[in-house]
Amino acid sequence: MIVNMLLVFCGGMCGVLARFGITQAIPTHAAPFPLATGLINICGAFLLGLLVAILARAVPDTVRRARWRACLGTGFLGGFTTYSALTVDSMMLSQAGHPVLALWYYTLSVILGTFAAWAGVSIGGQYPRMEYPSGDGTRFAPMTYSIAHRPTTCPPSLSKDGDDDTDSERGRGGER
Repeated sequence: MIVNMLLVFCGGMCGVLARFGITQAIPTHAAPFPLATGLINICGAFLLGLLVAILARAVPDTVRRARWRACLGTGFLGGFTTYSALTVDSMMLSQAGHPVLALWYYTLSVILGTFAAWAGVSIGGQYPRMEYPSGDGTRFAPMTYSIAHRPTTCPPSLSKDGDDDTDSERGRGGER
């Protein structure tokens, strides 16, 4: 628990500093809306989707995956992205006499962020699945991840070419 808290703290500190650097590098007058905040949130959504998908395919469901997720997902990307700035920026645009622009900025940020997360998961899902020995001589892949369904643990009998022979050989009348 303490280790995960320290990982979140360190990751969050780096994420906040990255966000600060980007907001300083992109001038506020570069667009009629808060461009830096929008770009940060969309990039962060993509990176979180990518991270989740890659971790699901490459790292066994262990303490190590939880620590990577705590440091990079909750920490870095949690500190990097900012929903509160999105809502405050939208409110300030509206109060400055640009309610239509505020609504477009907010709506597009949410839609593009959702699409970016989907793209990250889709691209991360192409990452090669790692296999680890399970201790009984069989292989197991940590998890699969798909937009269509929740992550599921792969059966130990998943062969290298991706064929799942559990129904034909083990579960329905055949022995290996």
